[in-house]
Amino acid sequence: MGSSYTEKSVGGPDPVLTSPVAGGDMANRIDPVCGKELTYMNTSGRTEYLGEMYQFCCLRCRDFFEKAPGRYAAQLRRYEHRIS
Repeated sequence: MGSSYTEKSVGGPDPVLTSPVAGGDMANRIDPVCGKELTYMNTSGRTEYLGEMYQFCCLRCRDFFEKAPGRYAAQLRRYEHRIS
């Protein structure tokens, strides 16, 4: 519907991703849906939004993100700002 959202879901963690928000070696350090802090051991899915890769604690959070990516991408920026 005229959105710039391109979906690309991939299961599993990827240790060589770069952060869309705060730098680092994971796509993001916090799940953008539930706010849980992520580590290599607790990531369960990832998806791409506007050319950036996002990781999640579980596939359910990834599915929520894919339904409203703009909302959760903005929420991730608030979460990351809170911990920095």
